Amino acid sequence: MQSSEHVVSRILDLDQRAERIRVQAREEAEKVRGEAAQRIAEEKEQLERRIAERTAQIETAAAKTRAGELEKVKEEYAGQAKAVAGVAPDKMARVIEMVVSRIRERAE
Repeated sequence: MQSSEHVVSRILDLDQRAERIRVQAREEAEKVRGEAAQRIAEEKEQLERRIAERTAQIETAAAKTRAGELEKVKEEYAGQAKAVAGVAPDKMARVIEMVVSRIRERAE
């Protein structure tokens, strides 16, 4: 049988080892938290950069599309203006009268 002094000494030794393990675990947990926070910050930066690049690409494509559509509308308008310019004034007056009368009918 072990002496009570030896048992107490063993208990104290086990308690000290447990405390060292707890300290080591806390240190490792803090290290993991720090690394995770750093990794998250880096990933966030990368995502923000990719979002900014994609936004710029979309805006550029939208501007090109808008410019192309505006050009088409201008061409169509120019064609219509040219066609209208070739219409005789008396025909134009009849068409205008017809449009105005339809507007009046719907307004009533």
